[in-house]
Amino acid sequence: MKPSQQELESAVAQMTILRFFPAEPVARAMVMQVLSRIVGTSQQLNWLVDTLINRVGEWHGPAELRGIFCTRFKPADGIEANCSISGFTAADSEMAHVSAPAPRYLPAPDDEPIGTELFTGIEALVKSRKLKAEVERAR
Repeated sequence: MKPSQQELESAVAQMTILRFFPAEPVARAMVMQVLSRIVGTSQQLNWLVDTLINRVGEWHGPAELRGIFCTRFKPADGIEANCSISGFTAADSEMAHVSAPAPRYLPAPDDEPIGTELFTGIEALVKSRKLKAEVERAR
């Protein structure tokens, strides 16, 4: 569900701690309009504000705001943008996937194929049941 007017106002109020964030009421109203157009849910809005405050720390303008948002979500108005802020560029996003460590697996024992213990246990069970059946017949 789209964020409410109150949530948008709260987001802009929180963003005022960003260095270089506009102080003029008209500029802040424009930022609220941009947020209203690009953000589709309250969770997306919260992520964007949190990211701006905790990872970026300063205002780079509405184009970069949209670019940061597009690194994680598809904008509600469908207008996508790239971001030039370090840590949010296309190359940074690709590098995060490329540099992720490969999953580590334990090597299989060299002398036995995987699962041998299970087959050995099944064979022992079958033999014990056959033995019991033979003892029963002998009585």
